[in-house]
Amino acid sequence: MPRDGILKGQLMKGFNALLVMALTPSPSFAGQVCKPYLTTTPPFLVTDADASQGTAEYDNFKSIESTERDVGRRSSATAIIPRRSIVRPLVDYEVLQNGGDQYLPVEVISTRHESEEIILRYSEWGKKHGLPTAKAGDVGYVYGGTAKASLQPLSEARKNSSVIAPGLTGHLTPDKKDMLFVVTTDDFQFYPFKSRKPESLKDKVLRVATQDGKYRTFKCYQPGEPENYVLDYVFEVMSEDLTTVNGELRIGGDCPILPELYPVAPDEYYALKQIADGTKDTKMRFKSMHDLRFWSGKGLVQLPGTIKLFNGTDAQYMYSEGPFGLVHYVGNKYPVPFGVKLGDSDKKLQRAIREAASDSFMNLESACTFLGAMKEFRTENPAAPLIQTGDAFWPVGDRHKGHSSGTCIDIRPFRKDGAMGALGEQVDGVPGEYDKEMTKTLIQSLQNAGATSVIFDRPTGLKGVRKLGGHRNHIHVCFDPNTNNSNQRAAMKNSCASL
Repeated sequence: MPRDGILKGQLMKGFNALLVMALTPSPSFAGQVCKPYLTTTPPFLVTDADASQGTAEYDNFKSIESTERDVGRRSSATAIIPRRSIVRPLVDYEVLQNGGDQYLPVEVISTRHESEEIILRYSEWGKKHGLPTAKAGDVGYVYGGTAKASLQPLSEARKNSSVIAPGLTGHLTPDKKDMLFVVTTDDFQFYPFKSRKPESLKDKVLRVATQDGKYRTFKCYQPGEPENYVLDYVFEVMSEDLTTVNGELRIGGDCPILPELYPVAPDEYYALKQIADGTKDTKMRFKSMHDLRFWSGKGLVQLPGTIKLFNGTDAQYMYSEGPFGLVHYVGNKYPVPFGVKLGDSDKKLQRAIREAASDSFMNLESACTFLGAMKEFRTENPAAPLIQTGDAFWPVGDRHKGHSSGTCIDIRPFRKDGAMGALGEQVDGVPGEYDKEMTKTLIQSLQNAGATSVIFDRPTGLKGVRKLGGHRNHIHVCFDPNTNNSNQRAAMKNSCASL
């Protein structure tokens, strides 16, 4: 009986890492006969949100032990399964496709990176239901009525077309549904084409190989038993710019690399890579794309930052230190008692951390453009004070007018004393005076990067800066990737590419 999706990993003597089986002209494993084979059955599925939940980051996951009566009740959900989890269906793929008004069993292979848990935990849905997140190895039910939406198979065909990500030319453009997979661990190696020296798969981009609209596999079986076969799926190792295929692997259901794959859509890859690569050499805690907090349901990414505490007059306050001298401030709304440390479970501290980590999300392209602008500003003005950023987008809900698109962010104008604080606010007994020239230089960097809107009520002497009222203590700047202004689009593209 065929067992699609079951694959072997191979531990090679002489290497400390697990070497995923590379293809050879006559591949075989453990005495098996392996022959090329095309199939329409995918190696696994990548979850999306339930269609009825729109941009939610998860769907209901019900225990396999639930009774038949309970399985049909939404209230019987025992966990949530995050969007972009990798799962293996425990029914024939045709049954899963037809779905219908029933719940279908799946096994969880991997879920999203733990750094993204805050998106689930502090969303309105997560606060209301408080269910745990499904983990690798869990078996349970998902709703079949939305299987085509919530369990989107990999695309069975590709097309070569114009670039869909800024900064890349002539790159291979997979179908939008055809996920890429970034390897998150250094535990695996592969042999590149025309090389006898293995390389680490860490941060390499994999893509499921197809031919004639079907998945490329090798059908492997013991000699004389062709009816009892397993399918080894072929994955391509892509170059960083996705222009070439550097190698091929055989990976499938039981290979230990699967839980270490981070699914990324092709139209998200470039901006995520630019943000990760452009900031990983700074003092940030993350080192790779999969360390970013990415809200795929809305295409939002959290601006990189490390949570820290600083002492005020009466209490401690929270801020997030980012790259290029960026500081995401929380202000004095959620003070933390003196003596509390970041590792403590103090409720006030946890609330402050939640606030600090929540309202700093931006649209992928907008975030990439903004960070590119901040890199340029810091390079040209290395002695400039810290750049204090405020509200961008808050996952728990749109609490700030004008920020619902995720394309805008607030920035405090510079003070002449360079202190961290609002204009007019007493810092060490000194009221903050407006530094017009340094603020003007900052706004020029934002405009050079293609800012589609700049609102600020103080004088700058710059064209294109609007006064709206209520903006004397902060600059409201937007980078709308859907702008009709071709010059702004080109400037945004260049800013992101420069990160």
